[in-house]
Amino acid sequence: DMTSPSLWSRLKDAHLLRVLVIYLAAAWVVLQIVGLFIETMDLPRWTMPWTLVLLFVGLVVVLATAWIQSHPLMPQREAADEVPSDWEVDLGEIKESVARGRLPHLNWMRAILGGAFAFSLLFGFAGLYVVIQDRGRTFSPTEAIAEGAAPGIAVLPFTVQGEGLDVWREGMVSLLSTGLDGAAGLRAIDNRTVLSRWDEHVPDTSTADLATALEVARVTRASYAVVGSAVAIGRDVRLVADVYDVANGQSLGRAQAEGAPDSVYALVDKLSFGVLRTILKAPQEELPRLDLARVTTSSLSALKAFLDGESFFRRSNFEAAIPAYQRAVEADSTFALALARLAFTYGWTENVNSDLFAQYMERAARHSGRLTEREAILVQGNLAVQRGVIGGIEPLQQGVRKYPDDVEMWYMLGETYTHLGDQDLVDPSQELEAYRRAIELDPGFSPAYIHAVEEQFYQADSAGAAELIARYGQQAKSGGFKSYDRAFRNAFSLLWGNEAERTEARIAVDGLAVSEQVFVTRYAFHPRFLPVAAELAAKVSQRDDATLGAIVNLLWVGIVRGRSADALAALDHSISSPGFRENGLLEMHVFGLSLPDDALVEATTFSSADTVPTGKPLAVAARAIDQRRRVDYEEAVAHADRDAKRFLAEGDSTSYRFTLGMIRAMEGYAAWRRGNRDEAWTLLEVARREATGHPPRIGVNAVIRMWQGEIALETSRFREAVRLFRSFDWWGNPAVADRLGQAHEALGERDESCSRGWTTRGRRSFGSKVCGGSERYLVHRLVCRFKAAVTRAVTAAVCATQRD
Repeated sequence: DMTSPSLWSRLKDAHLLRVLVIYLAAAWVVLQIVGLFIETMDLPRWTMPWTLVLLFVGLVVVLATAWIQSHPLMPQREAADEVPSDWEVDLGEIKESVARGRLPHLNWMRAILGGAFAFSLLFGFAGLYVVIQDRGRTFSPTEAIAEGAAPGIAVLPFTVQGEGLDVWREGMVSLLSTGLDGAAGLRAIDNRTVLSRWDEHVPDTSTADLATALEVARVTRASYAVVGSAVAIGRDVRLVADVYDVANGQSLGRAQAEGAPDSVYALVDKLSFGVLRTILKAPQEELPRLDLARVTTSSLSALKAFLDGESFFRRSNFEAAIPAYQRAVEADSTFALALARLAFTYGWTENVNSDLFAQYMERAARHSGRLTEREAILVQGNLAVQRGVIGGIEPLQQGVRKYPDDVEMWYMLGETYTHLGDQDLVDPSQELEAYRRAIELDPGFSPAYIHAVEEQFYQADSAGAAELIARYGQQAKSGGFKSYDRAFRNAFSLLWGNEAERTEARIAVDGLAVSEQVFVTRYAFHPRFLPVAAELAAKVSQRDDATLGAIVNLLWVGIVRGRSADALAALDHSISSPGFRENGLLEMHVFGLSLPDDALVEATTFSSADTVPTGKPLAVAARAIDQRRRVDYEEAVAHADRDAKRFLAEGDSTSYRFTLGMIRAMEGYAAWRRGNRDEAWTLLEVARREATGHPPRIGVNAVIRMWQGEIALETSRFREAVRLFRSFDWWGNPAVADRLGQAHEALGERDESCSRGWTTRGRRSFGSKVCGGSERYLVHRLVCRFKAAVTRAVTAAVCATQRD
C-alpha cells in the first residue's frame, strides 16, 4: 500500500506551472492565426469570441490532464493496460467508458486531438457561414464571371468564298451578334472578345477547323457557337450558320439564307431567326421578331462604311476608323451606333472633354432607341463622364455583370472610376481591376492600358507598371498612342532607373512635347517622387507653349508639398483662368496652406470678375461662417441661388445640379459649425453626390469630402473616414494623409496608418487601439498591449522613413 501523496507533491509532479506557460504560448499563436484569418479571409467576427471559449475549455482540459497523469498509480495502470498510455488514443476504451456512463480517460494525445477537432468544427462552420452569406463569391476567381449573365452565344468569323465578300468575314460577327443579342434571353459574346480569342488561336487569316473554332467559343465562356460561311452563288450570296453546343461539341442544326447582297438586312434577319429556332426548338410564332435595320441603319452604304470602321476600331487604329465612321453618318445621320463609335474615337484620339466627342455622343443619345441595351449603357456612361456626373457608375456596374465579356463596358467602367470614382468614394483598386479585365478580354485594346499604367505609377508599383508598359508598347506601334508610350517609358526610367538611365531620361523628357511632359510630371505624384514632380512641374510651366495642364500640375505639387509660394505661382501664371484661380485658392485654404491676406480676401469676397459655377460662393460662405458673419453667408447662398435659377432657365441641367449641391454644402458646413454633426453629414452627403465634375469643379467636391472626413473622425465613423480620405489616394496630400493615418490608427490598423498617413499625431494611445473592437477580450487585449510595448519605439521611425 502506498501512502497518499501530499497536495504539494501532486502539484509538483503535475508541472502545472510549466503546462500553463506552454499552453498560454500556444494560445497566443492560435489567437494570432485566428485574427489573421478573420482579416484576410473575411471570417465572421464571432469566430474570435468562440476561439476564446474553446481556449478556456482547452485550458481546463489540459490542466485536468496534467493532474490525472501525475497520479502515482498511473504508470501501474498503464502497464496493466487498464488505461491508455500518455500518447495512445485507444478508441475501444473510449467506447467502453461512454457505455458505462463515464468520461473517457484523459491523456495528452486525446487532449490534443480533441482541441484540433473542436477548432476544425469552428473553422468549418465559419467557412460555411462565409459561403452561405456571399454565395461563394469570396472564392470565385473574378467578378467578371457574373451570376446573372444570360447564356452566351459566340458568332465566329465566317469563311468567305467569292469576290467582294471579304467584308462579311468579320462583318457577320458584328451583324449576327447585333441581331441575336438580347433575343429570347440570349447574350451575344462581345465582338472584341471573340475576335481577340480568334486571333490567339488562329494565325493570320487561315481557316480554322471545327475543333479550334469550338475551343475559341469555349474560352469566351459561351454556351453556343455559330460557325458560318458566306459563298457567292452567281450574283447572290448564300449565308450558312451551323450552331453547336459548346459544352459537348454537338451540332444543334443549321440555318441558311440566300439572296442578293444588297438585301443583307433581310438575309441576316432570316439567318438570326434560323439560329434562334435551332437553339430554342420553339414554334415559329413563339420566336421574337428581328429587325437588324432598326438597331443599325437602313442604308447599305452606311452599313458598309460602318463595317470598315469597325475593322479599324477593333484594332485600336482610331485615326483610320474616323473617316469610315464619318462616311457612315453622312449616309445616315440617325445611325446611332456609328455616331457612338465616332464619339468614342474622338474621345480616345483627343480627350473626354473634346467638343467633337460631346457633339457626336449627344447625337447618338438622341437616337438611342436604335441602340441595343449594351450600346445604350455605353452611350449613357460616356455622357455621364463628359458631363461630370456620377449617375453613370451604377448602370455600368450592372452592365459588366450582365455582359461580363464586353471589353468596352469594362473599359468604360474603369474610365468612369478614373474621372469620377473619387467623388463617388470608389476604392482605387476597383479602377485598376476594371482596366485589367478589359485587357484580359482583349489584349489589343490600347486605351485600356493608359489609365491602368497611370494607376501603377500613382501606387509606385514598379513591377506592375513595367509589365503593362511592355505590353502597351506592343500595341502602340500600330496605333495613335505613341506619345503615351514615350511618356510611360521616360517616366519609368526617371523614377526607377539607374543613374545612367535617369540621366538619359531627363534629356529625353526635355525634348518631349508639352502634353507628354505634363503626363510625365503626373506620374511622379507619389510621395516618394515629389521632388522629381516639383522639378518637372516648374520646368514645364516656364515653357512658352505651356498649357493649363502644366499649371494644374504646378498647383497640385505646391499643395501636396505644403509650399504656398509654388501653388500661388501657378495661380498667378499668365494662362491661369479666373475659375481655376478661385478653386485653387479654396483648395489651398482647405488643405491647410497659409494664404497672404490679399489672396485670402480675394478667395472669400465676391467681385465683378467672378466666374460661375466655381467654388467662390462656397469659399465666401465658409469664411463667413467661421467669422460668424451671417449677412455675408446669406449673400453667398443668394449668389449661388441666382446662378442656379439662371442655369435652369438656360437648360444647363449639369450646372444647375452642381450649384444646388454647392448650396447644400454651405448649409452642411453651417450645421457642422453649429455643432449639429448629424444634420451636417446628411447635407454634405447630398452635396457630394450633386456637386461633381471635372476641373475646376472637382475642387468643390474635394472640399466637401474633406469636411465629411473631418466629421467622420469627430463622430468615430472611422471606416467612413477611411473611405473619404482614401478618395484622395493619388494626391499624397499631407493634410489628407495625416487624417487617414488617424482613422487607420483608431481602427487598429497600424501598418495602414503608416503606409497611408505621413504622420501619426498620437491623439490616441497606440496600445489601446491596436486591437480595435476585440480589445474587450482580456487575453487579446493583453496580447495587443504586449505587441504595442515592443513596437511603439520603432513605429515612429518606420513612419518617418515612409514620409521621407
